[in-house]
Amino acid sequence: MANALSYTLGLATAGFTGPLSSAKTAMGSFLGVMSNLGNITTGISSAIGLAKGLADALSTPVTMAADMEDLNMSFRSLLKDGGAARSLVADLVKFADVTPFEPKPVAEAGKQLLAFGVAAKDIIPMLGDIGDLSAAMNKPLNEVADTFGRLKAGQFGEAFERMRSFGISSEDLVGAGLEFDKSGSFQGTAASAMEAVRGIIRRKFGGGMNDLAGTFNGLFSTMTGYWDALKVKFGEPIMVSLKSVIGDMTGMVQEWTPQAAAFGAAIGQAISGTSRRSGG
Repeated sequence: MANALSYTLGLATAGFTGPLSSAKTAMGSFLGVMSNLGNITTGISSAIGLAKGLADALSTPVTMAADMEDLNMSFRSLLKDGGAARSLVADLVKFADVTPFEPKPVAEAGKQLLAFGVAAKDIIPMLGDIGDLSAAMNKPLNEVADTFGRLKAGQFGEAFERMRSFGISSEDLVGAGLEFDKSGSFQGTAASAMEAVRGIIRRKFGGGMNDLAGTFNGLFSTMTGYWDALKVKFGEPIMVSLKSVIGDMTGMVQEWTPQAAAFGAAIGQAISGTSRRSGG
């Protein structure tokens, strides 16, 4: 009976040893590659972590530099000219530096105006009037910019309705020489409307940004703008260096992908073979 039992157990396990040995070999090879990849990943992660994650002193400037790069690309897409995009972004940053507004809302306002068809050369002068109105009436810069954009696009009804919430009344508009029919529809061009509205802003709200700049919040915002610009300059070279590291890492992962598939297939076949034998 003992000999028969030993023979039976030996015969039953024989079908498992081959596939399991193959699976063990494949798994060992795969784990070896993964171990190497893990070591490399750890090393690269440490380098990236040093620049992006271990301390805000490094991670924040890199993130801000990356955001600025994205901003330049978005303006390049709108202007179809890399040089013009960089020049406008630089002007917008300078505008933010000397006003109580931070760079991000200023850049977003600039993009809105461009998207509505305002010429690049007119963006900064127009933002001067938009900023005065925004500061005087405590309205978000992008909301005022969007209203100007709609006025530029000829969406007069909605634009003038919004103007009223910004402190520009129908009487102001008529007093500036704009004409409306009996139903209240504007009878004129986008250019004449823009000129009239900007004149009203200068008369009623001129100097709004300067007034806001003298408040604590305004002074703090101006200081923050300069500090942010400094961090972007600090983070730019680090970001450039990280690009090459990330590119190398991507290439290595791509090279190892076919091997990972082969190892997985070998293990899958071994498990399937074992399953069929045990079921039989």
